[in-house]
Amino acid sequence: MNYIVFDLEWNQSPNGKEDSVEHLPFEIIEIGAVKLNGNFEETGTFHKLIRPKVYKKMHFKISEVTHMDMKKLCQEGQPFREVMEEFLDWCGDGEFRFC
Repeated sequence: MNYIVFDLEWNQSPNGKEDSVEHLPFEIIEIGAVKLNGNFEETGTFHKLIRPKVYKKMHFKISEVTHMDMKKLCQEGQPFREVMEEFLDWCGDGEFRFC
């Protein structure tokens, strides 16, 4: 069995809760992961930026934490669907657990 240890970075409305989209208060902007085998040895890494679709401006706190800006996300990011398909393919067909 493999273990997928992953981390998601999120953006939100630059004006906080007042201007957030009700059904989508946060938007994933980055996925990072490490794959470990049954002996907890690293067998792969995954890292992708996601081009924002909902929140076109970065909340200042998110920018402080991630050290990213919208220019970088728009230039280097890929559409969410593409990144998720790549991530799931990277996870593999065998048995794995998300951590």
